[in-house]
Amino acid sequence: MIPNKAYTFRKFIISLELAVIVIAVLISIVSPRCGLLKTAIASNDSEDVVESNVREHQIAHPNLLPLRDHVVIQFNESLDILRESQKLRFGIFRDQDPRDVQWVEEKYDRVNFPRMEKPVGFLKLRYEVPVAGTFNGWWFKLENADWSEFQSHDLVLRLRLDQEGDANYTSVFKIELKTLSDGDIITHLAYVRIDKKHLKTNQEQGYFDVAIPMKAIARATSLVRMHEFVVVFENTRVTSKTGDLLVHSIRLRPPANDDHKNDVQVLLDSLARRAFLWFSENRNEKTGLVLDRSPNASYVRDRPAVCSMASVGYYLSILPGAIRTGQISREKAIEHSEQVMGFVLNNMQNRKGLLYHFVDVSTGKPLAGSEVSCLDSAIFFNGCMVVAEEFGGQTADLADSIVDRAEWSAFVVKHPRTKESLLSLGWDNKKGLLGPMDVRSSEMAMPYFLAVGSRTHPINPDLWYNTNVTKGRVGERDILNQNHSLFTSYYGLGWHRLKGLVDRDNVDLDANAREAALVNREFCQSVANKHKTYAKQYGGWWGISAGDSPNGYIAPGPIFGDANSTVWPMAALATVSWIPDVLEEDLDQWRKSEIWSFVSGPYGLAPFNLDKSWIGPDLIGIDLGSYYLNLENHRNGTIHRLWMRHPVAQNAIERLEYRAKTTP
Repeated sequence: MIPNKAYTFRKFIISLELAVIVIAVLISIVSPRCGLLKTAIASNDSEDVVESNVREHQIAHPNLLPLRDHVVIQFNESLDILRESQKLRFGIFRDQDPRDVQWVEEKYDRVNFPRMEKPVGFLKLRYEVPVAGTFNGWWFKLENADWSEFQSHDLVLRLRLDQEGDANYTSVFKIELKTLSDGDIITHLAYVRIDKKHLKTNQEQGYFDVAIPMKAIARATSLVRMHEFVVVFENTRVTSKTGDLLVHSIRLRPPANDDHKNDVQVLLDSLARRAFLWFSENRNEKTGLVLDRSPNASYVRDRPAVCSMASVGYYLSILPGAIRTGQISREKAIEHSEQVMGFVLNNMQNRKGLLYHFVDVSTGKPLAGSEVSCLDSAIFFNGCMVVAEEFGGQTADLADSIVDRAEWSAFVVKHPRTKESLLSLGWDNKKGLLGPMDVRSSEMAMPYFLAVGSRTHPINPDLWYNTNVTKGRVGERDILNQNHSLFTSYYGLGWHRLKGLVDRDNVDLDANAREAALVNREFCQSVANKHKTYAKQYGGWWGISAGDSPNGYIAPGPIFGDANSTVWPMAALATVSWIPDVLEEDLDQWRKSEIWSFVSGPYGLAPFNLDKSWIGPDLIGIDLGSYYLNLENHRNGTIHRLWMRHPVAQNAIERLEYRAKTTP
């Protein structure tokens, strides 16, 4: 193994200086391949695992693709699976050669890369064109896809060459893009040259990218109906008459990210708009319910059917802000609010008025194993209260019917050790009432505030004061629940306006949110020499919270080794209400880092782990919703003003005896 070197993330964005000889030829033809005959040559889909004899790269990972790229095809499954499950059509062809002296084959190869648990899939094309005039290659049907939005994008091929020993490869090959126009097939050609920089990158990290501007290939041609993509090996062009070419993926990359040009305030607004877009695109039109999670990529068509009631509550809560920014009309927001609340009220199962955590987004039926959740019900009720105050009328009637039917008193349990009464986490079909919520935090405040403030089934305010108050020191700061994930410090404060207020135990949740954010940031900085994710040279990212990680869903705190170098940027951004100046400086560094283009997707910033070369594919509604709420409150106080105006909220603040904080 060649020893490590300290490469910057710039190796991700491989130099794409291609000597691309572009011939924009518009050829009206009636045959898809101008005289080429697709020959039925049996493909070999054997899953060979090839040991990669490449230099171990500190960050590079062949499966890491920028989230804003449109992936046309990625060979992450065997060729048979891609054909059968994804219904993709592709294959090999060769010219009409009566001498039969040339051949081509396709197979699926899996390549091992250092520090990767699983091999990486590649399409392996092996060709031979020994005689002048011979040619062959590989075709992929684009099925009349509309690429009009990609007119200014680059077509990017992620490739791998075998440079070891006597291996052969060509540094020149042809690509063809075929479009349909008035029944004719128009062929656009480009010759790609792989230069020394690509070869060096290939040797160092085992793969490289080549990019061709779509404007150079198709010029002014309409991309509304894309017919076919073709790779061609021509005897007169290839630099080796026989060889292999490994293809990892084909994608369309947008032009230089405008985020790098935007003012930080504009960028914060842009991220909020993306968050709302996620909710609007993941809302079921029939029920109004919203998905719990969804891929951070606009090109993904198949999305999960799992709705979390918390996501629905966040969607309702952000509607007033989206009206202000013009992302939805007031009429449409009212329609969406009444639709989903009417569906919940009349069609969904409940337990004493509280709702199941996860339900089918199309039917509202509880998913197997899902519990009735006091916390997630509270988030949904918070959203109902916001739209009740914003829209009034029938919207308020529906919202109040949902909020007032919650029998909170039926969810009181005894602590197994102290025997004090507390709210339960919820109810399970098999276990009955679940364990107590015994933490004084912004997160747990949500169900307690609603239960105490209830107009119909209130609980004694003392239950809130029975919760455990735990403080600990991290670095130079004392915070509540020091081992908990970041989101727990601000979760309920998206609705609860508690700035300058304390409860009767003198607990200041709002001030704690600021201290918890700074602790989280300072902790990441303190371990940056051990974890690349947090290192300054990669942007100085921070945000240790709950969510997806290379090891599945975890909920770490600012404890060494707990997060294993994973960061959740949207959780950090949600602290904007408490440390705006600090966060804006950090965001400016993040967007200037070369990691940005990989984690900035159409809906927000993905969780990632540089040490394990991992980027989370999904975004979760509660993370995006928290960011939107806190930014909107920071700028305009919208959600705070509406929620605090509701009678249940006013009851809660009064009954819990919140008072102005006095300076000692």
